[in-house]
Amino acid sequence: MFCKNHKKVLSLNLIIPHLLLIHTLKMFGQVDTIEIKKQYSICKEYMNQKNYTDALPAWRFLFLNAAERYQGIYIWGNELYKDLIKKEKEQTKKEKLIDTLFLIYDKRLELAAQDPKKFGDVGEIKGRKAFDMILFRKEKEDYIFQLLKESVEARKENSSPAIISQYFVYASNKRKTGKMDCENLVNLYGILSEYLETAYKIKQDSAVIKAQANLDKLSEVCMDCKTLLDMYQKNFQNKKTDAEWVKKAAENLERKECHKKEEFKTEQVLGFIFEENAKLSGTADAFYKLAVFYLNINQNTNGENYLQKSIELEEDPEKKAQYLYLKATIRFQAKDYIEARNLAKKAAQLKPNWGDPYILIGDMYRLSSCGDDACSKGGPVWAAVDKYIYARQIDPSCGDKVAPRLASAQSLYPSQSECFFLDLRDGDSFRVNCWVDESTTVRTKKD
Repeated sequence: MFCKNHKKVLSLNLIIPHLLLIHTLKMFGQVDTIEIKKQYSICKEYMNQKNYTDALPAWRFLFLNAAERYQGIYIWGNELYKDLIKKEKEQTKKEKLIDTLFLIYDKRLELAAQDPKKFGDVGEIKGRKAFDMILFRKEKEDYIFQLLKESVEARKENSSPAIISQYFVYASNKRKTGKMDCENLVNLYGILSEYLETAYKIKQDSAVIKAQANLDKLSEVCMDCKTLLDMYQKNFQNKKTDAEWVKKAAENLERKECHKKEEFKTEQVLGFIFEENAKLSGTADAFYKLAVFYLNINQNTNGENYLQKSIELEEDPEKKAQYLYLKATIRFQAKDYIEARNLAKKAAQLKPNWGDPYILIGDMYRLSSCGDDACSKGGPVWAAVDKYIYARQIDPSCGDKVAPRLASAQSLYPSQSECFFLDLRDGDSFRVNCWVDESTTVRTKKD
């Protein structure tokens, strides 16, 4: 009896419409488990060999009789039918094969919705289906867009960079055809960029960088500072209590560095958005953005106050280190070297193997004037060289910053004769007086 039914299964056409599939399953009833395992083993063996011709009958049997047992049926089915589609020359048959490929996707999505651990993540499957739709049904742009949208919304920062990139391509196409306006595209850009930024922190994948570059390029038509500011100026009064809208506006303006460009610094809406963002969200990041805005329009007192607020609120060590370092540079510019050094040291403690704080301390030392004679006045310079060398040792990436500073410091060394009379020679230990208060090594230049 089984062999007779098995022959009927094998005689079915390659294309299995959904209703016929249901009818067939009902007609055959439950198939022997041993036979299912046997056909699974046959299919697996042929698939491993890429022998699609011999794998196909076993795969069809499994799809008809064990659709809810194995995820591999759908992975193999995808591979098999793509091979069939590739080889088929007659267009009508090719179209039917393509229909079957998407029937396989739909069945897997149905099962994955019930059991994602067994059949895979629904969002990921939709993303893959979207890519195959682009290959074989590219005219269905709205449907492809919806698949990509649902995939990314489900997986967020776990989305494939390629899926995120394609999603934005189709969103950009919608803008071109008038189905999406610039504001919605800009908002989507912000969301997707945030996902990519998070993904890069986790994986450091170059594919993420490429995807972000694609987003940047496609968004240019809506993301120049003038367009953004005009758009936000128009909508600010109605949207200023919408925390999510204000947050995204602040992120986009910062990403495009509109607050740093001379021609836009006087735009009032810039300040309004950064201020509302800080007020509504109350986060360290929002206060940091507001601080940078004020620093860029030379309102340093306000800038430092808000920067201190962001330092107090921030819990992420790396971000806190960046905020402390920025405040250290502000104190350095104000020639408040002691406070600048304290802040730089705190930043260095929070972010090990980061050279910039030590370079900044070296700059302070190099510009300091200590000592009563020509030789001892070299003390701060020697201490600066110590910091530059240490920065380069722990953080080779800052070598380009260190090189010119070392050259500048070395030109300031006292001469051998100036130190000879103090009985100091190269390599001797020396204690720098004044605020520097560090031990260093004597270094001289030839007379």
